[in-house]
Amino acid sequence: MRDKGTLTQRLVQCKFLDGSWDEDVASFAAGNFVGGESADLEQELQRSHILAALKGWQKQIYNGTGADAGGFPGMNSLFTSKTGAGVVDAGGTSANTGSSIYLVKTGVQEVCTVWGNDGEIAAGDIFETLIQEPQVDGSIKKYNAKAQNIAGWAGLQISNHQAIVRICNVTEDNGHTCNDALIYKALELFETQYGEMPDGILMSYRSRRQLRDSRTATNPSGTPAPLPTEVENVPVIATLGINKTEALLA
Repeated sequence: MRDKGTLTQRLVQCKFLDGSWDEDVASFAAGNFVGGESADLEQELQRSHILAALKGWQKQIYNGTGADAGGFPGMNSLFTSKTGAGVVDAGGTSANTGSSIYLVKTGVQEVCTVWGNDGEIAAGDIFETLIQEPQVDGSIKKYNAKAQNIAGWAGLQISNHQAIVRICNVTEDNGHTCNDALIYKALELFETQYGEMPDGILMSYRSRRQLRDSRTATNPSGTPAPLPTEVENVPVIATLGINKTEALLA
């Protein structure tokens, strides 16, 4: 018996990841920050802006241009209909309260993040500059600031479109929350289209709580179920990148 796969050429674009910051020099002169040294404030600004940039990158992975129109396409770009291939519909109906759950097989031949410039997020030297901010009354506010350029290049590579299954329209509506039945439907679909188990079940913190609540309801003792960590040995991973205010997939 002989069969063959299909190879398709795909273009993956990395987008500019910007964690740069600027801060009025008066903040450094005031001395009202941790440690009492300007170096401490510089380090805190660098840390907080890098974390903010990475949080935005995380949202981009799932929500794509819905998170940042100038960013790279996300996982949601593969799914345009609740009845389309690779989709399980949870059936929620409350507008703008939707969330999604993604079952993903990771790897270079499946789904992975990609980084330009050898994965470096470069932090330049801290320098002083003049900031000019337009005001509501039309005037221009000017002040001296310290600034630092922090940037890199990031993207999402989906080599195999069948390496992702999405559970859509997960809301707080009665009967349309996250539960094991939905995940098993998605696992069955994943097995059918890919032939292997996913490496992770990614969901919002709300969906993870709902999954825990659904297990508590079926617990003979009535005690709260433990925090969900897996389904069929596939890790359950809660992420800030998946929100709970999505437009419903129609």
